[in-house]
Amino acid sequence: MGDHLMIGGDETTVMKTEKFEKNRLQSPGWTDDRALADENAKDCDSTGSALQTNLQHIPVKAPSQKATVYHPELDILRFFAFLLVFGTHALAYSTAHLLAHHIPPVIAKVFPAFVIGGRMGVDLFFLLSAYLITDLLLREKDTFGKLNLPAFYARRALRIWPLYFALIALVMVFPAMEVENSAFSRVNLIAFLLFVGNWSFVFGGRVYSVLGPLWSVSIEEQFYVLWPPIVSRLSRRGILIASAVMIFIANADRAIEIMIFHHSLAKLWENTLAHLDSLAVGIAIAVLLNGKTSQLKWPVRVAMFIGGYLCFAIRGNAMAELADAPVSQGNMAVLGYAIIVLGCALFLFSLLGAPIRSSVLEYLGKVSYGLYVYHVAALALVDRYYRAHGVTHEVLRPILGLIVTIGVAAISYRYLEMPFLKLKQRFTFVHSRPLTP
Repeated sequence: MGDHLMIGGDETTVMKTEKFEKNRLQSPGWTDDRALADENAKDCDSTGSALQTNLQHIPVKAPSQKATVYHPELDILRFFAFLLVFGTHALAYSTAHLLAHHIPPVIAKVFPAFVIGGRMGVDLFFLLSAYLITDLLLREKDTFGKLNLPAFYARRALRIWPLYFALIALVMVFPAMEVENSAFSRVNLIAFLLFVGNWSFVFGGRVYSVLGPLWSVSIEEQFYVLWPPIVSRLSRRGILIASAVMIFIANADRAIEIMIFHHSLAKLWENTLAHLDSLAVGIAIAVLLNGKTSQLKWPVRVAMFIGGYLCFAIRGNAMAELADAPVSQGNMAVLGYAIIVLGCALFLFSLLGAPIRSSVLEYLGKVSYGLYVYHVAALALVDRYYRAHGVTHEVLRPILGLIVTIGVAAISYRYLEMPFLKLKQRFTFVHSRPLTP
C-alpha cells in the first residue's frame, strides 16, 4: 500500500454535493450533527482550485476539512451489548438448576429467558457496526465526493487485526489458556486466520474455545470487505434497495435451511447470511437518518429500551423452550430473527442522541472490543484456578470473570491497541471517537 495514500484531486473531492444539501432534513425533533461537515465543505469551496491542486499531494494525514462525529451514548450501548453476551456465558443456568437451588419458580422460569436472550447482543453489535460504518462512509462520500477505499481497509485492519491475531497467537503459544477439553482444530485455526472462522463452525460444528467469540468478528470483517465498494457505487436510494435485498436473503436463507435442508437453528447461528438483516437494518437507519439524531423524551426512550430487552427475552424464552419442548423451528428461524432485529433497532433508537454521559460506561464501551474478545478466556481462567462449588462459586464466578475481563481489556487497549489506533488516525478523514488512553 506504500507509506502514503493520495487524496483524489477531482473537483467533487472537496465540494459538498447538491444532493447532500437537498437531503438534509429540517423536521422538528431531530438535530443535524453534520453541521461541521457542511461548514468545512464551504471552507473548502472558498479556497478555489489552488487548494484542490495541493490536495493531490497531501498524504493520508488529516486534511483540514476533516469532520468529526462522535456518539458517546453509543459507547454505553456497546458496553451493554457486551454485558448481554457475557451474561449468556457466565450465567447460563437452566430452570431446573435454579429450582434445585430453591429459586422461586417465577424467577427460575424468567431468568433463563433473559440470559439466553443475551446471545442476541451479537446482533446488536452487528447493527451498531453497520449503522456507524455506513454513516461514516456516507459522510466521507458527501464531503469529499468519493470514498478512499484503501484508507478504509487500512483503518479496519489497524482496528481489528492487532487484538484478533494477538489472541490467536497467545492461545497457540500458551495452550493452557484454552478451555479444558476444547476440540478447536487445525481446520478451525486456518479458517479463523482467514476471517472465515464462522463458516468452519457452520460446516464442522460449533466448538467451545476461548477463540470462539472471534466467529462474529469474522462476520464483521466479511461485511467490511464487501460493503464499502457497494456504498461507493450506489446512490442513497440504491443503498436502501441493497439493504432490502439483504433482508430478503437473510430470511430466505433461514427458511430454506430449516424447512428444506432441515438444518438446526444452532447451525444457522454462525451463518453470515442469517445475520444479514441485522446489518441491513443498521444500514437503512444510517441512510434514513442522514446524520440526524432523535430528540425523544425520556419516557419514550425508556419504553424503547424495555421493548428491546423484551424482544430479546421473548426470543430467549423460545430458545429455552426449544431445548425442552417442540417449538416450530421454522417460526424460530423466520419470526424469531425478526424479533431480534426489532429489539436491536429499539435499543439503538432508545439511546441515539440521548443526553446521557458516564465517563466510566463510555470507557467500558470504548474497550468493548477487547471485553468481547477476552471474556471467554477470562471465564476459563477463573474456572481453572477458582475450583469452589455451590452457590458461592456460582455467584463469584461471573463477578471474578467480569473483573478479569475488564482488567485484561484495559491493559490490551492501552498497550496493544493504542499504538495501532494512533497510526489509524493517518487514514481517517471523518473522525469519530476521540483517541484517549
